[in-house]
Amino acid sequence: LFGYLQGWAAVWIFLVMSGYLVTMLLVREERRDGRVDFGRFFAKRFFRIVPGYWAAVLIYGLACWALPPLEADYPGFMARLPAYLAFMPEYADTDGYSIFTHAWTVGVELKFYLLIPPILFVVLRNPNGRLAAAAIAAALFAAHGAFLSAAYCAVLCGVMLALILERPHGYVVIAKLTRVPAMVP
Repeated sequence: LFGYLQGWAAVWIFLVMSGYLVTMLLVREERRDGRVDFGRFFAKRFFRIVPGYWAAVLIYGLACWALPPLEADYPGFMARLPAYLAFMPEYADTDGYSIFTHAWTVGVELKFYLLIPPILFVVLRNPNGRLAAAAIAAALFAAHGAFLSAAYCAVLCGVMLALILERPHGYVVIAKLTRVPAMVP
């Protein structure tokens, strides 16, 4: 079982929780205010992620340029810099490992913020349509089977969980599914 309990498990749990939390907050805002304020939503997400991410890129770039042990990384870092700055870090390290290999989650998260909420809360107004769209997208990502597809599938599992739990009887359904007799099989 140790293979399932490595650090990657925490990454997948984080992605599910992120999908759940963002969707839950948007559903509750829509229920409370009758709409979602996407200007505020995008501004909050931008200032929560982008300044810290850009600071990390800048600091490492300066370190690669100035510090002797890291000088060897500088050409590779500069070659990948456009992908880092364009918030596409998941596509930057296709030829090997770098210090920013783990930044792929930033790219996944930002794409989730930019695509899923507007689709679910602007294009789709029906709660059943939202759940169906999330389930279909998750199934397509799961069928694709690539690493990044699995990451988006994890986010969409969180989205679906929030869409289910924010329904009037959602917790009742989940509670029945998580009772010991139901969980054992």
